[in-house]
Amino acid sequence: MRSHRQTHQAIQHTSAALCCLIVLTLQVQTGASRVFGPILERSAKAERIRSVQLLLRRFQGLFSAPDRITALAAARNFEQVIADYRKATGLIKPGPRTVKVWGSLYGEIEQ
Repeated sequence: MRSHRQTHQAIQHTSAALCCLIVLTLQVQTGASRVFGPILERSAKAERIRSVQLLLRRFQGLFSAPDRITALAAARNFEQVIADYRKATGLIKPGPRTVKVWGSLYGEIEQ
């Protein structure tokens, strides 16, 4: 059976080891944040750029719609003008939550 002194020493030793472990864990976390933080930030930024690219690719036809509608009207292809107009306005018709760029694009299509 352990004496009171031995138990006290065991507790002190365990406490010291735990403190040392906590300090080492914090140092590893700090080092990992320093090393991997910029990598993770760049990865998140790259993902946002890919999302924007996908969105722009998805709506690429809308950005060219004003010029296309104008060209179709000049070529007197009115059926296609109406079809393109309906397609474009159906996708971006302005409302209370419309993003500014869509409202601007809608204004150009309306002209």
